Amino acid sequence: MTEATLLDRLENFFAAGEHTENIRLFMEKENEIICSTAEYLQYEAMKDNAEEGELKYNINTNSKEGLAAFNLYKRYSEMIENMLSQFIAELGANNSVSLEAIAKDIMAEWETPEGTTNHLCTAYIAAALDFDQFCELALDYDALFNHEDDNMEEDEGEEEQEEA
Repeated sequence: MTEATLLDRLENFFAAGEHTENIRLFMEKENEIICSTAEYLQYEAMKDNAEEGELKYNINTNSKEGLAAFNLYKRYSEMIENMLSQFIAELGANNSVSLEAIAKDIMAEWETPEGTTNHLCTAYIAAALDFDQFCELALDYDALFNHEDDNMEEDEGEEEQEEA
């Protein structure tokens, strides 16, 4: 099985309504923690920018917020691992695919220049494999769903300025 075939099959698996629904429900259920995590991460990112603009989240798990963020990451990782186990089981015994092989293919895709990833599912899985990627996912989710009105107001303000 080639890498593209494996990732294409994985993409189709994650695109199934049941799996996207599970991720959505997880995010909705954990929304309060995601909001506080995003706020904490934004504060920490301002305090602790890494070299060349790349953010690394050095979370202090001795703090209430840091522990909540890490526990959220562990629950998310467990959910994605269960989905991946189901994917492997559905492929059947004739396919010798392991979680490690999937992780390797996903990380290889993520090492390509930014913007060239072809599979949306890799973002979900990378967030389960790497805490920094999970932090980015939490920030993106928070920005999209918890600040939707803020984003719309900003867009409207920009449009008004362009018209003037």
